[in-house]
Amino acid sequence: MAYGFGQHYAGNTPLDNPLLSPHYANLTGLPPLLIQVGGDEILLSDATDLGKNARQAGVETTLEIWPGMWHVWHIFTPFLAEAKDAIQSIAGFIENTLDSFPNAIIIPNTVR
Repeated sequence: MAYGFGQHYAGNTPLDNPLLSPHYANLTGLPPLLIQVGGDEILLSDATDLGKNARQAGVETTLEIWPGMWHVWHIFTPFLAEAKDAIQSIAGFIENTLDSFPNAIIIPNTVR
């Protein structure tokens, strides 16, 4: 069934096109990467493969597998402690990553 959905989404684009799936992309040169995936996520193997491929490409990669969580559990932040914890982990990852680049210029996106 998942293949059918993928084919429908892709249309005429080959499923191995790197623009459609990062599984086939050259990940060299990406900044540090945080992958959060639920242990009950239908895309768990895709997420772990992405982490492996990123590491092999020299990308600093953090893979967090959250036991018992499902696809996009983060949206349940008002009700689910694991969602709040995952969001806090994201914030910590961003903070630590930015601290690793002290010369980075951060421009707030406040003017449109």
